[in-house]
Amino acid sequence: MGLTRIATVELPSGGDYDHADVHLRSGRVYLANTALDQVEVLDGPGASHLGSVAGCAGGSGVLAVGEAVVAAARGSGEVLVLDGATAQLLRRFPVGPAPNGLAWDPDRARLLVADTSEHTARVVDLGGSAIAAVALPGRPRWAVHDACSGHFYVNVKDPAGVVALDAVDLATVGWLALEAIGPHGLGLDAERGVLLVACDDASLRWVDPSSGHELHAVALAGEPDVVFVDARRASAYVCVGDPPTLHVVDLDERAVREAITTGAGAKTAALDAERGRLYVFLPAAGQAWVYGL
Repeated sequence: MGLTRIATVELPSGGDYDHADVHLRSGRVYLANTALDQVEVLDGPGASHLGSVAGCAGGSGVLAVGEAVVAAARGSGEVLVLDGATAQLLRRFPVGPAPNGLAWDPDRARLLVADTSEHTARVVDLGGSAIAAVALPGRPRWAVHDACSGHFYVNVKDPAGVVALDAVDLATVGWLALEAIGPHGLGLDAERGVLLVACDDASLRWVDPSSGHELHAVALAGEPDVVFVDARRASAYVCVGDPPTLHVVDLDERAVREAITTGAGAKTAALDAERGRLYVFLPAAGQAWVYGL
């Protein structure tokens, strides 16, 4: 059965959106509003906009990390730490000139921050204390943490590939070169032991991080942004802003199961796998469309 749109949430007008994530205990959705320098807060279960957290200049990455939510303020070189249940700003701290990609190591309670200006990755704790840093081979984009291998994986736009970093000290332990243009969105399918890399050449690629080999690729409608892996439903969701398309990918068949037309510029989303909800954000309309899974 295909995805069904079940609700629409009105957002502040004049926005442009980047990453978003869901605080699982409350179901609240946090969305970086880059144009308005703020983070939008939605009541996911109630399908309503609760308010905005100001002071997130050039907001880019957003990630739920346990009971907190972190947001990268690329315009001010900071990370904001919010209480996920209340949206209260707990603290903010500097972390390089242009933080963007984020990944969380729950075992060590450490945050990786990939910087698009310096082309570096840093690991900090949620108090802002620096733990390690490493230079990257090019401009980073999104990142993930793999608890099984103990590695962070970071997409690099050019040269096209994924760098593997030891989560303890950020030592480079591997380079996964891709026959692609511009790796962007990144997801981890832990059950099948593969990375899903959404690339600017309108492709989604399966990569074996152990061998570094590309296993498979499928064509997308256009240049993609985010990838969300839904292990419960053996699916991945990939957004393309132009033409506006939400791809539902079958992880067992490695094929696009469904391609849904969304709205202008809808390049980003957030997944609540526990409640069976996918939120797709439309900047031109100033809306979030809620799909039942």
